[in-house]
Amino acid sequence: MRIPKRTVRLIHIMSDRQLSEDQKEIIERGIDAGMNDDELTLLANKDLSCDQIMQGYYGIMCGLSVEEVATYLKPEKSLDVMQQIRFIYFKQRGTKILPLVLNDNLTSQQIIEIRKGAELPLRYVKLYADPCFSEKQMEQIRMGFEKHIPYSIMQFICDPRLSVEQMRCLREIASFGISPEEMRELAQPDIPEESMQFYLKKLKIRYRNNEKRKHIIYNLTI
Repeated sequence: MRIPKRTVRLIHIMSDRQLSEDQKEIIERGIDAGMNDDELTLLANKDLSCDQIMQGYYGIMCGLSVEEVATYLKPEKSLDVMQQIRFIYFKQRGTKILPLVLNDNLTSQQIIEIRKGAELPLRYVKLYADPCFSEKQMEQIRMGFEKHIPYSIMQFICDPRLSVEQMRCLREIASFGISPEEMRELAQPDIPEESMQFYLKKLKIRYRNNEKRKHIIYNLTI
């Protein structure tokens, strides 16, 4: 009796892989969907959970190559991280941020912040695409660049020792057009948040008074 071709492929792919019955079931689904041996071999990894294998399965079924799926289908990556990298291939293919998000130490929330900066110059994103920054710190840095604060200023705010509130204050202070030298003096982790908040408050008062003075002078000249 001839052994069905499907069974032969199943035996070939799963030989010595010690897969669980649930893992085998996913591989069978791949065979039925017409996946080739390279694709099936990538999925047939006993160290991957069934949910992780499904992330690879969805990627292949939606047209990603074996090489692309292999960048995220790793036992040490969480499901959320796998999903975010898969979404980059679907929605942001061709962007230069992909190598930045393949760092195994990044969380899914950090990857989301990197993805949000995809339209920024790459050197800006590189400045904060580092696991040493929390996702909230990344957000403050990204928002600074999106507000067109110069790189020469933002490089001092990109310090993981600064708290999120310190970064927020410094970002707002920078919007008033201070010099890199001034920012270097202010962007010190040892300066308390309250002191930065007080500085920002005084800066806003000074700005309002300057605007009032300009308005008065303008009225006197017309």
